Amino acid sequence: ASFRFFKILLEAIKRKNAKMASFTEVSTRKATRKDLDGDQDKTQNNREAPAEEEENVVDAEADEGDGDATDAKRKKNQEEEVDYESEEENGEENTDENLEDEDAESEKEERTPGDEEDQNEADGGDSQHLSFMSQTKKEKDRLLQSAESRVNAVVESHPSIQDYTFDTENELWCEVSLALPLMKVYFDISSLLVSLARSTVIHEVKGITRCLLNESANKQGEKELVLNTEGINLAELFRYSDILDLNRLYSNDIHAMAKTYGIESALRVIIKEIKDVFAVYGIVVDPRHLSLVADYMCFEGFYKPLNRFGIQSNSSPLQQMTFETSYKFLKDATMMGAHDELRSPSACLVVGKVVKGGTGLFDLKQPLT
Repeated sequence: ASFRFFKILLEAIKRKNAKMASFTEVSTRKATRKDLDGDQDKTQNNREAPAEEEENVVDAEADEGDGDATDAKRKKNQEEEVDYESEEENGEENTDENLEDEDAESEKEERTPGDEEDQNEADGGDSQHLSFMSQTKKEKDRLLQSAESRVNAVVESHPSIQDYTFDTENELWCEVSLALPLMKVYFDISSLLVSLARSTVIHEVKGITRCLLNESANKQGEKELVLNTEGINLAELFRYSDILDLNRLYSNDIHAMAKTYGIESALRVIIKEIKDVFAVYGIVVDPRHLSLVADYMCFEGFYKPLNRFGIQSNSSPLQQMTFETSYKFLKDATMMGAHDELRSPSACLVVGKVVKGGTGLFDLKQPLT
């Protein structure tokens, strides 16, 4: 990730320098044209001006030569400082290696046959402790080697990168030293870095456009981190079960939830989403009404919308006509010769029949004797 971002940053700096330099060249050309136009108007009145201008040009060229020499000298000094720093770092590395070799030799000398006998007589607990210590030491050595290899890889990835350090514990920050060519163009590199950090994509998951890590309180009042995403990719999230609580995974994508967890989960999502929409306006809807709507949208085993397209699968033409586009459903039912058994509440209401629900499920009988 660091390699990619640093390369993008250096390319952006290069483009910014070229852009600023082109602006400087254009402004210089415009100024020289104006000066030439002004000089042509004054040549008839001033005869001695050309000689003075030639002297000024000579002085300017001499000054430019001094400036070039100064820049070259400054660049040479910087290169020498870089060489000195690299030699000092190499010297420090050599001294560290020599110290490690001396420590290893001293440890070998300190080991005597008597010590080996004591180690053989040690109990099982001491051996386990020593093995644990050796494992931790190996783990530390492995981490140090990986950190050094990472630093070397970053420094060698581009000639402009001089030094690189990072947070070895939490990996929350990194610091890089860049060597840029001396130019007379100045711009705010911090603003460029901020804009690139916001727009550059280092690693992405297909289907997820943005992630937000928010802190919230659970039912017990304990604070916990909640990961909110724009977009969905459930299959990719399942790979991170070690850091994510997949039992609390939720998405408002009804089709994705039905495809992954089944139609019952889609039913629960519909109820929750409708409830949340009304809760914004302070409206509380009876859960039985919400479950009725959700059941009707999912009872066929797949999710269908509650509109004229979703109701086309209903077997009652009268119920279809009472919902929407009555003329269309009436025409289709007439042409297809559809039959209605008057079992739905809407069809019963159309013909004035008692709905077969509630008290309409049974009849009252009067005893004759």
